[in-house]
Amino acid sequence: MDKTSDRIQRSINWILYFAIVFVLSHMLGIGITLTKGILHELVVVASAAIIAKYILFNPISLYFASVAAVFGSLIANRYFKDALIGLYSWLIGLSDNIINNIMGRENILTDYQLPFIFILAFMISILTASVVFKGKSILILLPHNLFAYIMYWYSFRNEALWLLAAFLVLFLMLLSSRAFIPGKRESFLNLNSSTDGQLLRFRTGTKYSVLIVVIALLLPKTDRHMKFPWLEARVNETFPFVEDLRSTGEGSRSVGEAGGFDFSVTGFQSDGSRLGGPVKQRSDQVMTVKSSRSLYLRGNIKQIYTGESWEAITEPSNIYRLGDDISGVEENSKDLFYDRVEAVVTFRDFSSTTLFSPLLPEKLNSFQSKAFVRGRNGYLVIPGGLYDGESYYLSALVPKPYGIALANGSNKTLEELDDIEIYLSLPRSITQRTFELTNSIIEGMESPYEKAAAIEEYLRTSYTYRLDVGQVPEGVEFVDYFLFEGKEGYCTYYASAMAVMLRIADIPSLYVEGFTARGPADDGVYSVTYNNAHSWVEAFIEPVGWMTFEPTPALPLPLRLEDYSPDEYGTTDPNMPGSFGRDPDDMGMPGEPVTEDSEGDLDITNADFIFIFILSAAVILLAVLPGKLILGLMRYQRRKRSIESMEAQDKIIHYYDDIVDMLGILGYPSLSGETHSDHAKRIAYKFNDINGAGILKISDAFVKAKYGDIEPDHDMIKTSLKFLHTLEDKARKDLGKPKFLYLKYIKGIKNKGR
Repeated sequence: MDKTSDRIQRSINWILYFAIVFVLSHMLGIGITLTKGILHELVVVASAAIIAKYILFNPISLYFASVAAVFGSLIANRYFKDALIGLYSWLIGLSDNIINNIMGRENILTDYQLPFIFILAFMISILTASVVFKGKSILILLPHNLFAYIMYWYSFRNEALWLLAAFLVLFLMLLSSRAFIPGKRESFLNLNSSTDGQLLRFRTGTKYSVLIVVIALLLPKTDRHMKFPWLEARVNETFPFVEDLRSTGEGSRSVGEAGGFDFSVTGFQSDGSRLGGPVKQRSDQVMTVKSSRSLYLRGNIKQIYTGESWEAITEPSNIYRLGDDISGVEENSKDLFYDRVEAVVTFRDFSSTTLFSPLLPEKLNSFQSKAFVRGRNGYLVIPGGLYDGESYYLSALVPKPYGIALANGSNKTLEELDDIEIYLSLPRSITQRTFELTNSIIEGMESPYEKAAAIEEYLRTSYTYRLDVGQVPEGVEFVDYFLFEGKEGYCTYYASAMAVMLRIADIPSLYVEGFTARGPADDGVYSVTYNNAHSWVEAFIEPVGWMTFEPTPALPLPLRLEDYSPDEYGTTDPNMPGSFGRDPDDMGMPGEPVTEDSEGDLDITNADFIFIFILSAAVILLAVLPGKLILGLMRYQRRKRSIESMEAQDKIIHYYDDIVDMLGILGYPSLSGETHSDHAKRIAYKFNDINGAGILKISDAFVKAKYGDIEPDHDMIKTSLKFLHTLEDKARKDLGKPKFLYLKYIKGIKNKGR
């Protein structure tokens, strides 16, 4: 292959390599709801791909990088101890977050998303680079790629279909560019073709690759399938999880009548009559929400706490026609105190008579009904329900951040609140220590907002967010158990505790269950799954009215802007929430760190421990590789002396073995089933700068000595040794001295083809 053709092939390989790595990494990024943006993702994946390819071809660089890191840590421990402790803390947090994510306990936190994507992309890159650049069988790429796309597709990630199509196009392009012949790796590595022919082959392969996948996507499809009851019964009996795969049809009209939303179906409550218990996570898609911003979508609004559950009062209720304004807010107040948000909600494999909406619904429309019911506190019901694939449009008034509402003159009072006793009611089971704890948190505070924010902050920072918790013991008051005994839980625990503590502080509160539409939005469309189920608190705060509070540390705080001033922020336009930093309900912003039980955590502030740990790592690193190098050199010298003492016939055999090993290091090993003579003929032209016919003569002498018992002459022994030394010099020059020493004396590459 001439230099131009070689350059073109390398460029094609790099393009295909990066594209394959990026497509799968992007799919995994969607899976963890990566929120950093496509540009950041491209930079991170490209960096991982370049580093992985370099390490694959220069494995010894890992050693030098490790040594540099250890000595850098020693220096940092001496002069920049605080920064080093901060780095260790971050690394421990990253590893804990990844482990907890794998265990299903929490999502990847925003601060750790890009490092996590880098790790995933690096692992993908190592395997992909070995295929693209080292000539491994491209079939290696199929299992893990196809598994990932299919898994995400059955987890209701619709992007998986298109990313799978992109991967298949790239895979077919790689196949055509490789001119793949099983077992003939060298036919790719040493392909000798003209530049024009190479480009023509690549263009043709690309066209056919795209054409094949496009035709497959355009072929008619149907949800109807052939039914084999006996086979379905056998499969479901043997593999029961199959019934839970995509397109379950549980939300279709043919299954049964829709009912009201029940939080227990989400997996975040094992028993509808009792709060708490272990979470059974479900990644099935529930709905898509097309909206300009992330939203809290209220399903159930509950007012009465019993000590072990929450109950809803839906009365009084009124029937409205579609399109009616049900907000009850005067027009001149809407722009001052609210942001109007419009959304289209489409159910996916889900049915319900409950309509999910932000805090203050304004108008509703749907083709499936002519009217709807509005209950207490904005609880919405559509007669007959909505089913899989059916949508409704809504506009809602989302309260502006607290500081803006104050600046714009909000003056709501508790006197305006009907049935205030409902929102302050508490059961007799509330314990004295719950009262005492609440009063200690709000001691000295005057305004309702200060008290509510203090309770919210206390819960976010004092308890452990955890999904795998046990059931609350029978007969034990739920909030008391969370605050003083269990001290860990998920949204249900935090929201219940805050709603109760607010009532103790004489602040009306509601316990709300529903979903959050958050994470990356594809063209403004949020994918909402059962894992997005959530419960939170709404409190009536004078003088702004009902506000959303988020005591659960796994989610970020809503934007409040307590110290807002129009002069400071440079705008007085009440319709520009974006002017104030971020979406008031932006669920993509980082929340409080989510940590597990601190028992057994590494004490990273112990400087002596850190120093001893780094020093031990340094000793190990410095000893391992040099030790292996010294042992390799000793073995080589012993073998060299042993060969020098042999007869000429044995010498030529051992020299030839070393020559073939060195050819393997240079990238020209013998192929499976290939004879020594065939190997020599195939690669002889590559070494014209050495001695074009040298390898042919040496191979012939080796065959005669080993199989014909013919002793070579002295000149042939000298020629073989000189040829071996020349190959070593070439390898040292082409690969670099560190890599050459690593391959020859440490890794000890042997030709596997003979």
